[in-house]
Amino acid sequence: MKISEYYQSNETPVLSLELNLKNGLDDQTIAQLQHCQQVTYFSLVNHSDTMEAWSEKIRQAGQIQAILQKPVLLHFPAAGLTEDNLSQLKQELQVAHIENLLVLRGDGWRPSHNYKTPDLLAALAQDFDLAATINPGAPTEEIIIDAQRKQSAGASYLISQAFFDNAEFDRTQHVLKAADLNLPLVAGLFYFPSTDDFQALMARFKMTEEKYDYPAHFFTQVETLKSAGIHLFAPHPDQKIWNWLQSDYKGHKSL
Repeated sequence: MKISEYYQSNETPVLSLELNLKNGLDDQTIAQLQHCQQVTYFSLVNHSDTMEAWSEKIRQAGQIQAILQKPVLLHFPAAGLTEDNLSQLKQELQVAHIENLLVLRGDGWRPSHNYKTPDLLAALAQDFDLAATINPGAPTEEIIIDAQRKQSAGASYLISQAFFDNAEFDRTQHVLKAADLNLPLVAGLFYFPSTDDFQALMARFKMTEEKYDYPAHFFTQVETLKSAGIHLFAPHPDQKIWNWLQSDYKGHKSL
């Protein structure tokens, strides 16, 4: 199923979960994910830098989709892609029945060598259901231009980069609405960021560490959030988050 259709048809906010399967898909992980009844779809982190790695990641996405019987949103970074290898990857995606892609720039992106994100969206739009990212901390004009370009190129919905303050996300929603950009906007949240992710967020938002007590801050955000959905970035593997994913989540406030 096209993931964008969930955001058009669901009356309650959509919950999705990012997976970063560095060690593959083992039986314990499968068992945990099978009990995540509140999760509508999974996204799969992808740092592939060779065609062999790409093929393995596509195979893994197809495996997850087949086992869990839920759509997989495969991360599709522009870094390293050319017209030749893009054509091959499109064929492999179709064979694996992967139709949902999150198109982003990716680490190591070089403007002289790689697709720009809108160009990659346009190259994929005819055959796939596409998501793109948006930075809720960007200036208003930048948010509008970025969203317009991505929507015009084929994005069906947007997933925000991580944010600390729900007011920042609310501002982004109002900016898009005022600009008549009606793409569903999904809130990207950390349950418990890694040390590297947390430090990067602190630097970006110029915040002090004492103000944010994870994971308590995550649950505060969820309770007051208004959005089309929550996309939970790869969670810290403690039992509390799995309990929440498996039974506690009943839907946060929707617009």
